[in-house]
Amino acid sequence: MAEDQPTIISINVVCQLLTLSRMRINQLAKDGWIKPIGRGRYSLVDAVQGYIKFLRDDMRRHTVHAADSRVREARAREIEVKTAQRLGHLVPLSVYEEMLDRLERSHTYVTAHGGRFCSLRQTLLPSNPFTHKHHARIA
Repeated sequence: MAEDQPTIISINVVCQLLTLSRMRINQLAKDGWIKPIGRGRYSLVDAVQGYIKFLRDDMRRHTVHAADSRVREARAREIEVKTAQRLGHLVPLSVYEEMLDRLERSHTYVTAHGGRFCSLRQTLLPSNPFTHKHHARIA
């Protein structure tokens, strides 16, 4: 019947086994994760299982916290964009394109009557792979 008896270990062995300090073991015991059998005495199985349960719970909390943080950041960004639109700092892409078209037509008219032709879009838009046309396709 010795197999049914739990293996009792000291807090020092628990510390070595779990690579934790005495203070941390006491804290885990106080929080109910590891149950002492007596003063400074623990069941080997209960100590290991209790610590594994603590780690699983801790990982779950961090995962939930990270997901909550991403949702809060996305909501904050959405509010910032809506506020910028309301204040007139951002305009819809279609309005921007229409403005460029009107300006380009008037610029073409002026340059066709003796001025030097230079595309207004080439002047206003940066020369990089992420040009106005690229953004228009994404939007």
